[in-house]
Amino acid sequence: MTSVGADLQTLQDLHSTLKKRAADAPQFKKDIETVVHNAKWDGPNADKFRSAWDTFKPVFDKLHTSLGDAERDVKNQHNDLAASTGSHERI
Repeated sequence: MTSVGADLQTLQDLHSTLKKRAADAPQFKKDIETVVHNAKWDGPNADKFRSAWDTFKPVFDKLHTSLGDAERDVKNQHNDLAASTGSHERI
C-alpha cells in the first residue's frame, strides 16, 4: 500500500526552493557557457573542460525541466492536502 502525506510548511519550503532553483538553472548554464566561450584558454586542460562541458550542457536543460515539474507537483500536493484537511493555505 502506498502512503501519501506531508507537512504543509515543509511542502511550502520545498516548493519555494524548487521554484527558485528551477529559475536559476538556465542562468547558471548561460553564465558558464559565456565564460567558457569568451575565455582565452588553450591547452589540454581547456580542451578537457570544454569537452566535458559539452556533455553537461544538456543536463542543465533536463535539470531545469525536472525542477519545474517537481515544483508544480509539490504545489499541487500541498494545495490538495490543504484542501483535504480544511486548511485555507494555498501556494
